[in-house]
Amino acid sequence: MAAAQTPERRFNVPLIVAGVVLAIAGFGASVLIGRISQAPAQAPTTATLVVAARDLDARRTIADGDLTTAHYSTADVPPNALTDAKTARGQILQVTLKKGQPVLNNMLARSESGAGAQTAFLPLPAGYVAATLPSGELVGVAGNIRAGDYIDVIAVVASRSNGAASVRTVYPGLHVISVGIAPDPTTGAQASSSTAGSLTVAVTECQAEFLNWFLANATLKYTLLSSSDYPSAAAATPDPGCPAAGSKGVTQADISSRWPGLVG
Repeated sequence: MAAAQTPERRFNVPLIVAGVVLAIAGFGASVLIGRISQAPAQAPTTATLVVAARDLDARRTIADGDLTTAHYSTADVPPNALTDAKTARGQILQVTLKKGQPVLNNMLARSESGAGAQTAFLPLPAGYVAATLPSGELVGVAGNIRAGDYIDVIAVVASRSNGAASVRTVYPGLHVISVGIAPDPTTGAQASSSTAGSLTVAVTECQAEFLNWFLANATLKYTLLSSSDYPSAAAATPDPGCPAAGSKGVTQADISSRWPGLVG
């Protein structure tokens, strides 16, 4: 009797190929997802803004050292933020700024032509006032007096009896806080010369009254102190005979009492 034949094993080739393809695709997808999940997050973009380098008061004229820069996320950049400190130099700050606060374009105002920093508050000590004195090349040290300097004020008083004039330093060590340039008398245009037409000094109201008496009745001239003497001039004791709160008016008798022999 003949032996029974074993049936031939058949393989489903298309199904096997499909399985292999799916396995490879699944492995590739898992690798891709892993790489994506491990990729570093993209760094946020930043912008460089101009900020206050220190606390700044309103009406301050922006100068070198007042501003610096800081990096901000672009999402946090305020509208009208300033990005170039050079554009702010010489402008007037309209609001108070704290250190590190961004500077905005609408916080600044340009000073009028020729006015410079005069729009800002004058640096006057408490109780003092600003008084303006006429100046020029011959009486004002040939235009070498600048804001921040210290000067002595000399009064030249003509004799009332046709004698020789009297000369005396009436106020030593006055602080010049502003210097004005006289306009051209024919055109009214700002003078191109560096010679100041006026000097603004910090004085008490009492001193201002005496200075106005001399302006009306004498000639004033000025000498410029050495910069080495500025510290002692700044630390000088206020005139006890002319306190900051004193304002009583001035007569010739007051001049004679305060400066004996000057008027005669």
